[in-house]
Amino acid sequence: MGSAVMTRKEVRRAIVASLGILAWLGGCSSSSTEGITVSVDIEAPAEPPASASTRLFESDRGLRIVLTRGYLTTGSVEILACSAAPSSRAWWQPFRMREVHAHVVGSPTLLGVPNVESLLAASETTTRAGELHPPPGSYCKVKQTILAADGDAIGLPADGSMLGKSMLVEGTYQADGSSPRAFQLSSTASFDVELTIPETKLSTDGRRAARVLLVKTDAHWFDGVDFDADESESATRVLQNLRAALGARVE
Repeated sequence: MGSAVMTRKEVRRAIVASLGILAWLGGCSSSSTEGITVSVDIEAPAEPPASASTRLFESDRGLRIVLTRGYLTTGSVEILACSAAPSSRAWWQPFRMREVHAHVVGSPTLLGVPNVESLLAASETTTRAGELHPPPGSYCKVKQTILAADGDAIGLPADGSMLGKSMLVEGTYQADGSSPRAFQLSSTASFDVELTIPETKLSTDGRRAARVLLVKTDAHWFDGVDFDADESESATRVLQNLRAALGARVE
């Protein structure tokens, strides 16, 4: 009667065979998404136009704001299938606090690379945030998450001024007949916003590539801001205005 105990050589052969089967199965499972690419770019605002490294705003309070420095941190970007359920978060709770160095884990449909965007980049120039390789399907929304920047964020200013911050804006504001006064506002708050895009169908035997551009749709960033009020309240209002200005398009 033969022994039921496997020799070391037989064990090694069994392990090698198992690994070969797993590798073959892995190749089969990934083949369905091979060649599908969605690039994600951040487009600098068209309005107001950047000039001499500044942007000039006119607020609804009659203030003239000259932005001389500004940053906004995108922590993640996700494309959502047309059949995806809407977010359950209440619209009146857009802001929340997160750990300063939170880092999002990516997936085929979620880009978890944080990117610090300069709000003074030349109008309509683009910065590559990364690429996604989603499964075949139809996509109708983009979810952009604003997060406090960590040390791995792309575009982090060399002076570390954005580390732990989601937004920073500074410059001067001026009322008619008054001298310009300096301001600096920053925030560590975070939020998600779901942006609707035209239905985009991707498949290995049809359209294989798309480009998602994250944009700003208006120039009302400083509307309603009382620069003489509490700095935290002013920063929150600017962040709310930027949230309302976020948009996306597909090419």
